Amino acid sequence: MSLRRWDLAWASLNPTQGYEQAGRRVYLTEVLLKADTAGLVAASLVLCHQLRTVSAARLSSTLARLGDPAKQVAVERAVRLWLDLHVPTTDA
Repeated sequence: MSLRRWDLAWASLNPTQGYEQAGRRVYLTEVLLKADTAGLVAASLVLCHQLRTVSAARLSSTLARLGDPAKQVAVERAVRLWLDLHVPTTDA
């Protein structure tokens, strides 16, 4: 399987351990993808503070591609913030 940057796919993370997200929160490291964004049927959150390396065997085939440049920038900024990397202050 070959995924490219901005491809969206399901990851089967079971069995899991520890704490999982529950309830509604607002973090600077979350990016909301509204329903119909990239063909999603329901609103979804990109949880950039829950980065995890997974085996390709856990991934579904590509569901969609995040093509919205504004959402791509928002995801990149959130990941950079979480990893304490330089976060650009402007889009220039």
